[in-house]
Amino acid sequence: LPAVTALLDLLLLLESRLILTDSQVMLYSALCLLCALHLWATNPKTQPLRRVVFLAATAVFGAAGIATKWTAAVTPLFVAMGSILGETMFPGAYRLGVLECAAAALIAAVEYAAVHYVHFKLLPLAGPGDRFMTKGFRRTLQPTRLFPNPLYDPSDPSGHKYPFFWKLAELTNTMYRANAGISKRHHWESKWWEWPLNLRGISYYVKHSSPQVLKYVYLIANPVITPLVLLTLAVFVALFINHSIYIARLGKSAPPIQRNIPKRLAKKAAAVDPPQITELHSPARLQIDLAVRRGIICVLAYVVNLVPYIGIQRPTFLYHYLPALMYAEILMGVVLEAVVPGTKGRLAVVAVATAGLTAAFMHWAPWVYASDVTLAYLEKMRWMPRWN
Repeated sequence: LPAVTALLDLLLLLESRLILTDSQVMLYSALCLLCALHLWATNPKTQPLRRVVFLAATAVFGAAGIATKWTAAVTPLFVAMGSILGETMFPGAYRLGVLECAAAALIAAVEYAAVHYVHFKLLPLAGPGDRFMTKGFRRTLQPTRLFPNPLYDPSDPSGHKYPFFWKLAELTNTMYRANAGISKRHHWESKWWEWPLNLRGISYYVKHSSPQVLKYVYLIANPVITPLVLLTLAVFVALFINHSIYIARLGKSAPPIQRNIPKRLAKKAAAVDPPQITELHSPARLQIDLAVRRGIICVLAYVVNLVPYIGIQRPTFLYHYLPALMYAEILMGVVLEAVVPGTKGRLAVVAVATAGLTAAFMHWAPWVYASDVTLAYLEKMRWMPRWN
């Protein structure tokens, strides 16, 4: 189900088609999380080489995401916490040692610096954004016909008088100040609480083919994903409350219960602390316990990805919801596995959801691919008042 929602999500697809940085953030975040899951599942004693490979890959992809956009930091942050806490945070995870954590931090730092080193090498010319930088930085930028640079120092064409790490520190500080200083309102901006409800989109392109026909590129999430996310969050909250009450009522005085766990749950059973296993009545309850523990991580990541935008003064936009949406979609799979019994039942749910997502995708596809639509059909696509 998470794979289907990601595949048929108009929000991620359109950002990817336009090659915008948020699609790269999502790629690096997903790869960072995937490699981290493989890293935590790798036994350091029996598979040391595999562990080194996934350790390096996790650090590289996490740093690549942060280098693309600082808002990508949530996934590397949770990966770092999971690596330090081990199975306390992620069931079944092998904790990273001090040397492994130090190696991951070093690799991430080198990757972050290397990306910017290449950036500086590829962009040695003066341009319209120079005014944000200091005179020392601008002395390293070669003038062009459109952008003359009287500060350029021809005696130092490689910028040796302004070392790389000074440039990196200045660029980082300038990006922070420039981003924090944005106060001008934008017609297509939206608030963080509007994103889960899909209330406001972004218009990227409009061109009339005739008086009654036009091409329109408009950013929204797949309208079927919106209720699926809200339903998933509601079901998980109910599941969490139910399981918390169950554990509280069980208490320490409950007698040990003999476990009879089928093979398909054997690995999951091994991921739960032995004291907890003796308190779980059945494989179904074990499944719920694992779902709650995994779901808490997804919900926390979902919330933490939204928190920076609460109360923020600068304009924010729908595409800022993408990192949080990724964890909501992962949560769908976690909840589905815990709530719906049996493979057939789960496949039926996925089939129904896929049908709805596909129908919505086909209906709103003209907004992604800039297909010709009539004004009358365009009005049928505007379900929300602020999809204008």
